[in-house]
Parts: sequence; C-alpha cells; structure tokens
Amino acid sequence: MRRYLYIFILLFLCGLISSPSEVFSRQKPVDPLDVDETKSMIRAVSERHESLNLREEKIREEEERLAALRKDIDDKLLNLTEATSKLEKILEAVGTVDRERILGLAKLYENMPPEEAAKTIEKVERELAVLIIRSMSKRKSGKMMGFVDDRKAARLSEGLGDRVLPEKDITR
Repeated sequence: MRRYLYIFILLFLCGLISSPSEVFSRQKPVDPLDVDETKSMIRAVSERHESLNLREEKIREEEERLAALRKDIDDKLLNLTEATSKLEKILEAVGTVDRERILGLAKLYENMPPEEAAKTIEKVERELAVLIIRSMSKRKSGKMMGFVDDRKAARLSEGLGDRVLPEKDITR
C-alpha cells in the first residue's frame, strides 16, 4: 500500500511541475501528409509523367521513321524484282540469239569440207569451238576432228567432256 502512496505523490508532484496540456503541446504533432513532402511527390510524379510523354513522342516519331523506311525498302524491292524480271527476259533473249548463232555456225562448219572446218575451228576460242562441235552432227564433227591439230583436238575433247550428261544421255 505504501507503494501506491509513493506513486500517487510522485504523479501529484509531476502534475504541479507541468500541466498535461503543456507536456503534450511541446511535442510537434505528426502530420501524416506533410505539405512539403506531398509537393515533392507531386513534382516527381509530374516530372515522370512529362518524361514518359517525351519518350512516347520519340517512340512515335521513330515508328513513323521506320514505317517510311519500310515503305522505301518495299518500293526498292519491287523495283529490283521488276529489274530482275526484265534482265531475265533479256538474258533469255540473248541466250536464244546465242543458241541460234551457234546453231548457224554449226551448220556452216557442217557444210564446209572437214579439212577447212578443222583449220578454222583451231583458230576459234575453245569455249565457242566446244559449243559449235556439240551442235554439229556426230558424224560430221568426228570427220572434222580428224583434221584438227592433236594438241588442239585434245583440249577440245576435254572441253567436250566437261559437260555433265543427264541420266538419259548416260544410259545410251
């Protein structure tokens, strides 16, 4: 019981020294939403929003630039496809002309006496000579090759052997 008495006296004395309102008024009340802190948070969110808007605008501009580049590439690809098609037609026409020219030369050599044809074919470039000989009948080209210089005949024979034969030609 004495103990309670001492506590009561102690509390009484504390009350005389300072009133409870003074004790609590000395402490600054804690504001859960400090104005300065709220302003800085709003400023940070605003800056972030502005940064995102700028970034979005840059991305939009980049997408537009890429779309223009894609269109340019597609246009160039279309032009290249058209040019390739034209070139293929030209090459086909040139190939037809070359085939016709070689067939014409082959007929010419076939109609020449074998000795004259041999002398002439020796002076022609090897690749062209091979094409001409391939286009000639085997009988006439064989007669002509009999009069060709041995070294030149060997080189021409090598050229004639370079062609890969299709399966149907091999089985004959």
